[in-house]
Amino acid sequence: MTAIRVTLFGLLAIGLSSAAMRGSVADDAAVKAEPASKAAPEPTAAADSTEKADDDKTTAPTWKLEYRFRQGEFLHFHAKSESTMRVSAREVSQTLRENRETFKHFRVVAVDKNGSAVLEPVIDRAIMQARSDNDEAILWDSRSKAAVPKRFQPVAESVGNPKVRVRYKPNGEVEEVLPVDGEKEELNPDKSAYGFLIRLPDEAIAVGDSWNDDFVVQVSPEPDLSRKLQQDIDIRRVYTLKSVENGVAKITFSTSVKKPVREPIIKAQLISRSLQGTVEFELKRGLILKWTSAGSGQVFDPYGSSSMLESSLASVERFATKSEAFRKPVASNLPPSVASEPGRPGADLPSGRRF
Repeated sequence: MTAIRVTLFGLLAIGLSSAAMRGSVADDAAVKAEPASKAAPEPTAAADSTEKADDDKTTAPTWKLEYRFRQGEFLHFHAKSESTMRVSAREVSQTLRENRETFKHFRVVAVDKNGSAVLEPVIDRAIMQARSDNDEAILWDSRSKAAVPKRFQPVAESVGNPKVRVRYKPNGEVEEVLPVDGEKEELNPDKSAYGFLIRLPDEAIAVGDSWNDDFVVQVSPEPDLSRKLQQDIDIRRVYTLKSVENGVAKITFSTSVKKPVREPIIKAQLISRSLQGTVEFELKRGLILKWTSAGSGQVFDPYGSSSMLESSLASVERFATKSEAFRKPVASNLPPSVASEPGRPGADLPSGRRF
């Protein structure tokens, strides 16, 4: 049972850490490209009605999606997530449910002439709850004076303390990750762990167009999730522009592993990476207004014969005009409904994809 518990908490930490500081960006200039038009040739006597109709058509309108940063700007976000993980092995089953509510912001430290910017993310407040099977729920609010449970210590160390600065291109591509304090060698070599923007297309696009974001994540081939041994996995996220209404672009995305993975222990770690969801992006300000994502899966034999892991993760993040971190009262020790969105805490796992 102890081994299962350790692995369960480790996997859940991997699944949630990538979403811990994911954010969005802003600015203030129009980015909608003027619709390109085809010049209609002069009709000739030989031209039939079909040719005239084709000549009169204009190309579909296109939009340039681009972040626009302003030095010194502070942008605030409010995020909620919930996850459920169930591990079974040798007739022993362990289930862990965790809810998180975070208030965060990032500061635009610098902007160069090409539009690339250095952003500094910070968690302002965290409200966290974890429960394992019939055990009493563990609840912690960073605004409270209560001792920090060991389970939430890594998050507690980040509240109010910027750890990294991320240099982004105007399209949201990570150029460099810089430590605020400490040595660069201490950073996780997996850059995707620090990214909190979505990758935007390089060119102006029309509704229905798609673009790819290829990146590499690191996983452990060891059952104890040891970081001493790491393996690179190529991931592809596909974005599609679904609509543009009232200056807001709606984007959908899905994520998949580029090459087949056979090892069950690696498949288990990739569930949290195989997300799908939607993004609402305001064109004028270059700002993500809302980001939702979800993923679930089931893996057989990750810890030996007859073992099984089921996992689900859902999150929603919204832009806030100013900090909401201190508007909410300190959470009590009673089980709170801190994850009223995206769903009811402790709900049954959806019938996710089987790996």
